[in-house]
Amino acid sequence: MRGGSPSGTLWSNVTIDAAKDMLGFALTNLGNVEIRGNNLRTTDLSLREYDAVTLTIRDLADTAYRDLLLRLLTFSTLGGVGATPSLSPENTDARPLLLQARDSGVGLVEVARLMGAADPYFQATLPMRLNPAGAPGVILEGHFWYDAGSNRLMYRDDAATRTVLDDSIGARITTGNYTGDDSVNRAIAHGLGVVPKVVFIACASWTYRIQQLLAYIYWDDRSTPTLGQQAVTAPSATNFYVGNAADYIQSANINPQVFQWVAIG
Repeated sequence: MRGGSPSGTLWSNVTIDAAKDMLGFALTNLGNVEIRGNNLRTTDLSLREYDAVTLTIRDLADTAYRDLLLRLLTFSTLGGVGATPSLSPENTDARPLLLQARDSGVGLVEVARLMGAADPYFQATLPMRLNPAGAPGVILEGHFWYDAGSNRLMYRDDAATRTVLDDSIGARITTGNYTGDDSVNRAIAHGLGVVPKVVFIACASWTYRIQQLLAYIYWDDRSTPTLGQQAVTAPSATNFYVGNAADYIQSANINPQVFQWVAIG
């Protein structure tokens, strides 16, 4: 150190103030600064070697770890030399690495975590949002995304790209009731958003069935027993229809009976 200790003398403490050495000269470092087993201290913090591969930031009393604030953190293998970069929690079971974000008015809250355990796992603690995107340029097995074009969750298995949930997988079911009013082709909203595959209606001893694309209501009077059909408007993606003036009980719209229905899409 220029203007510092004579050659061969070791400083036990060196204080750097306003970028000048102890004789008032500007400091210029032309080599390494070695602190070995000692601490590099600021006003409130202490930087020291924890082991052969670890640096720590602690308070001056060495009782607590402190934060490191960075604008950008980049991991590198330094030109391909060394191990693959990694982000990991402490190498101990049940010790998580928390990913936190600000909850307005609350402060930092856990969004996700990496958990060390017998079977380590990644946990999404809060709801996770997938930004709508196009399919990856090269789709690999295990890819999972929210497709911006179809507005559906997609994934790739070992054979093909598939939809996680489609209208054709499983069934949509809605239910309701109405009171008959002796009108023709009365529209009953079913709420499926698609043309129902079948609508079942029941009232007392009577049961009814309306099928997709067919302009009929099929009836069955279990008290007789007799069965038949009456013409009504075919169901749409919004409504199914009941009521034929030829016979309102057979067409499921007689006043003042209450009819229960189930629509399956």
